[in-house]
Amino acid sequence: MSDRIEQIRAAHANARPKSAENPAWFHSENDIGVLLQRIDQLKAQRDELLVAAKKANRMYGCLWDSTDGGGFIFPERVKDYDEAFDALHKAVANAEGKV
Repeated sequence: MSDRIEQIRAAHANARPKSAENPAWFHSENDIGVLLQRIDQLKAQRDELLVAAKKANRMYGCLWDSTDGGGFIFPERVKDYDEAFDALHKAVANAEGKV
């Protein structure tokens, strides 16, 4: 997908304006710019989600299940656990447009 995005960027950089000779090209320079900005935004959201999910995933090794269905985490890891899951919740909210 990244190669295709770069092809679009290159094509846009070398694009001729829409004319009778080239009627099928992009509607306007602004349209493609907006699309490329959205692609960059989605890539940043994806990266934020992946980093946060990996941090949260690593924290599961520090969480112990108890027989009553609850969980136990050692006190020195509580801050790390809270930070990891706060980052994950923020990344999900950002991706959903709630931030």
